[in-house]
Amino acid sequence: MPYRRVWRRQRYPWMSAVYLFFVIICGKRVLRLFMPDFHDDKNSQGDDVTIENHDDELFLGLFRKDNLRDLSTALLLTVVIILVGAGIASLCSMSAFQSVFILTISLFSVLASLVGRVRRLKRTFEAGTFFILIFSVAVASQVSLRTLTEVSPDLFLFVTIATLGSLFFHVLLSALFRIDTDTTLVTSISLICSPPFAPVMGSALNNKAVIGPGIAVGLFGYAIGTYLGFAIAHLLMTI
Repeated sequence: MPYRRVWRRQRYPWMSAVYLFFVIICGKRVLRLFMPDFHDDKNSQGDDVTIENHDDELFLGLFRKDNLRDLSTALLLTVVIILVGAGIASLCSMSAFQSVFILTISLFSVLASLVGRVRRLKRTFEAGTFFILIFSVAVASQVSLRTLTEVSPDLFLFVTIATLGSLFFHVLLSALFRIDTDTTLVTSISLICSPPFAPVMGSALNNKAVIGPGIAVGLFGYAIGTYLGFAIAHLLMTI
């Protein structure tokens, strides 16, 4: 097999990685050339909620004794939401279980975040980011490079068009409606990579205020995409 063909086969799976690196590293610098910066004119967390900033500490002292009570409460609430989501999803068919499960736990998580007592829990953002990083490492450790190089050209072309096309129209509409760069980037990565990536992007932008809108838009995209996906699949089967 010619070297050129081998190289072409090996570059197919890296489309998503290129998108992630561009959005996280270079996205804001590029978009701010023709889009406005983020401005938080009001306290998006509410007047009765005090948000602590631990950006300088990162994960240092995250599991200290004085934080364990709040973290335990948040973990217990998470388990309850997962069990409720699994119970609701179990009422659906096996083919729809994963989509309904993700939608349900994401919806209940957003609703729980609206409760002042939950939002006052200390260090929950850092704990969530910590577990997301563990999840990312666990998933990445299972990747097989041999499998990645065997991705079909048609699948790569489809993923490329879907990713770049959605990013292009997303940025175009955001620019037309004068949406700020941070909100555009967080909602884009939430729509393409799923809502759990919204906190990661918000942390990279050092802007927690756009995480909520990013998750909300991602959930909306999940819902619309799930129903449209099922509808198109059944339509194609009937043709």
